Amino acid sequence: MLHIVIYLRDSNRLDVRDYVFVNGQRKYAYHWMNSDGTLRCRWDNAPHWPNVSTAPHHQHLPGQTVPEPSLITNLEDLFAFIANKFPTEL
Repeated sequence: MLHIVIYLRDSNRLDVRDYVFVNGQRKYAYHWMNSDGTLRCRWDNAPHWPNVSTAPHHQHLPGQTVPEPSLITNLEDLFAFIANKFPTEL
């Protein structure tokens, strides 16, 4: 079980939960929020959206009631995605 809270340099917060159960099944949720706690994006693999093309993997965006497909399914992809949102420092 992994649960980490990361505060990014712009004061945003990333709540990372990733579990592998004894039977090998995996459950994850990566919740990225603004410094005021509002959602920026959440990625997870909860099975309750079977019609999403990447099911069970999907992402929730602010103001949407139905999630979108997602190819972010691990920490490496998540960190690469978020790192691309920050300008390169000289």
